[in-house]
Amino acid sequence: MKAKISEIFRSIQGEGKYLGVSQVFVRFAECNIDCIWCDTDFTVKEQLDEVELIKRIKGLMPGCHSLSLTGGEPLVQIKFIKSFLPMICKEGINIFLETNGTLVKEFKQVLKYLDIVSMDIKLPSSAGCGEHWQEHSDFLKIAVGSKKDVYVKIVVTQGTIRNDIVTAVELISQVSKTVPLIIQPEFIQRDGLMQKCQEYLYLANGQLNDVRIIPQVHKLMGWK
Repeated sequence: MKAKISEIFRSIQGEGKYLGVSQVFVRFAECNIDCIWCDTDFTVKEQLDEVELIKRIKGLMPGCHSLSLTGGEPLVQIKFIKSFLPMICKEGINIFLETNGTLVKEFKQVLKYLDIVSMDIKLPSSAGCGEHWQEHSDFLKIAVGSKKDVYVKIVVTQGTIRNDIVTAVELISQVSKTVPLIIQPEFIQRDGLMQKCQEYLYLANGQLNDVRIIPQVHKLMGWK
């Protein structure tokens, strides 16, 4: 079995709770949703089987904190992921999943192999890809119940509406008030966007214990 891969590289995590740690990134091609602000290249650059991919990862891994499975949406390629994860875990590597938090059935199948889950909540007014509230709720309940290291990321754009933030914060708080929430501005130079993020930070702080504003630092620093 072969995975459709866009790129494999070593760099510094530029987003979220693990900002600044060194990681090997495997970017899987394909995604199940289409966010209007997404700038990711999903082109299939190569197709690798499990042994080939693990060899590439091990060559880049020395000095790195963890392996980031990103995309696209890695769980779209669940057949490969199910086969690959038991093999890579034998290498003693921490597995970090970056996911849009919508593929609940697929997530259940591989959860036991994961160490860190970075889950997006896709706001309808920001992402423009419809509502996924129920999937997000089910996904987060499973992640939190597993006792894995879980945090949630929300991208805020100029189009983001307050009601979507309220719904997202309530969704998280109903599962666990201790789950960290990262508010990520789409682009920090946009007029009024940081002010909007601060407003949403104060709102979320009323229900959640750990809320932070963190931009995409890799873009500011010139990291890949």
